[in-house]
Amino acid sequence: MVCLGAIKNESALSQLQKDKTILTIAFKKDFIELENQVLALEEKQALQLSDNVNVFDVGTTYESEKTRLKDLIDAKVKLHKEAIANFETSYIAKNIDFLTTFQQYSSGNKDLIKGIQDKMDKVQVVLTAFS
Repeated sequence: MVCLGAIKNESALSQLQKDKTILTIAFKKDFIELENQVLALEEKQALQLSDNVNVFDVGTTYESEKTRLKDLIDAKVKLHKEAIANFETSYIAKNIDFLTTFQQYSSGNKDLIKGIQDKMDKVQVVLTAFS
């Protein structure tokens, strides 16, 4: 019976690792994307300052683009914090479920082992009586 719990736990651990990898990759992709946007914005600003030419799209400025990127970064941070919180909550619940199941199997196995020991004791008494 405990073997079933171990298989379930291994599957949960495997899923945990996959989910963690997915979250990590998503975070790294977002970080790289945002880093590239910030670097591109800084390059535009440096070009504009050095050549005194407007390199921003009509209706945008360095400050408005900086604000847009800050809002985008804040939104991504919020999204990743929520994903991490959901990830933690999900696996806490799964761990509680596993431990509950494990305790149930463990209790069942204790009763089974006690029953087997009692029967072995009876057999030993009979063997002792015949020796």
